[in-house]
Amino acid sequence: MKLAPVLFLSLSLCAGCAAHEQALGLERDAKALRGQLARVYVDRGAYSAAVPLVQAELRENPDDVEMLTLSGVVLRESGLYPQAQEQLEKVVARAPRHAPAHAALAMLYDLQKRFDAGEVEHRKALALVPDDAGEWNNLGFSLYVQGRDAEAIAALEKALALSPGLLVAYNNLGFAYARHHELAAARRCFLTVGGERTAKVNLELASTFTRSLE
Repeated sequence: MKLAPVLFLSLSLCAGCAAHEQALGLERDAKALRGQLARVYVDRGAYSAAVPLVQAELRENPDDVEMLTLSGVVLRESGLYPQAQEQLEKVVARAPRHAPAHAALAMLYDLQKRFDAGEVEHRKALALVPDDAGEWNNLGFSLYVQGRDAEAIAALEKALALSPGLLVAYNNLGFAYARHHELAAARRCFLTVGGERTAKVNLELASTFTRSLE
């Protein structure tokens, strides 16, 4: 008869352990979701929404390379170029094989019109992730901005070979073709992006931009 309280206590302890493990599991899931949500917000340009999530992640793990990179991207997109540069340069020094940090730093250098430094970082990123269509597009756009149209076309065609549905690369390629005086190819790219009207508008824009450089 004295076994009943002992059995009840054992069952209670087991239930308590199970509840504790469940709570720990939910906490781990919440942390994982927080990081994932931060990435989604940054990818979609919702930088103000990403800030508290990134900060919370970094309070718990100040050396999280991915979150440090996202923090640098948020600083860059907020126009805080010196702070972004300091942050991202630290990340690539600490984690030289983290391709997203190189890519983010490359875009910052491009915004600062430091194209030589930007190209170095674009190519470091691509050396690590050669099948990243988005980074080939970013390199291609950077080359286009510099007036290096033939190289831009090659990079953008590589992006589309890897990801045929990457519309931003079609758009960039259309402008590069147009300035390279390949208007039929440019028109095909613009038609892929948005149809006849988009093609007409973009060809006119490309022509205007080309004349402004001559």
